[in-house]
Amino acid sequence: MAALFKTVEDEQEYLLRYSQSLALFEAGFTSLHIQTSFGETHVLCFGDTNKPPLLLLHGMTMSSTMWYPNIKHWLQERCVYAVDVLGDFGKSKPSMVVKSRQDARRWMLEVVDALQLDKVDLAGHSMGGFLAQNFALAHPERLSRLILYAPAGTFHKISLKFFAKIYPALLFHTEKWIDNAFAWFSGKGEPLHPVFRAQVIAGYRGAKPLLQVMPSVFSKEEFHSFRCDDAPCWG
Repeated sequence: MAALFKTVEDEQEYLLRYSQSLALFEAGFTSLHIQTSFGETHVLCFGDTNKPPLLLLHGMTMSSTMWYPNIKHWLQERCVYAVDVLGDFGKSKPSMVVKSRQDARRWMLEVVDALQLDKVDLAGHSMGGFLAQNFALAHPERLSRLILYAPAGTFHKISLKFFAKIYPALLFHTEKWIDNAFAWFSGKGEPLHPVFRAQVIAGYRGAKPLLQVMPSVFSKEEFHSFRCDDAPCWG
């Protein structure tokens, strides 16, 4: 299958930038490398593993380093597991392409099982929100809570405006288009932190996402009996 990065040099540049972004957390962590049917999944583990687990799924092209502004707050009550989504930018190494909702559910279940987590609080942003909801519908017994941040295509079709904003960055890889896309994503036009921005640019220039699952609206029928921990789950 095709490699995530175009060249070895591109991969080295991205990993360097990723490492620099990790300093933004200002918190200790452990890097975990989990073998799944679809390849090696990289997970950042923060905090006391005796605390209830919170598992995070990042937005498309963002990687687990996107959570650096939030970790310290969450660590007060949770052990945090930030997953680099397989096939997207990050340190995970796919050996097979995740092509369907079923593939994505299987991959996530293997990750949760490998972490030996009976139940988790599961949170996802954008594409990560879609993947979180997709997993939750199939395995509600593994969730204590579900938190969705602007889940892509989960409840409403993705607008043409979204594609108009993001595709120039994916096609042309220029700093101008990348900055424009993320300024729009922020909702307030706020720029990315310079260190994290350098990682994002390295990803756009040197890698091509391999994840082939497209967010699509879940039907009302799929939510008919959906509950977590004996209480309704809501994003």
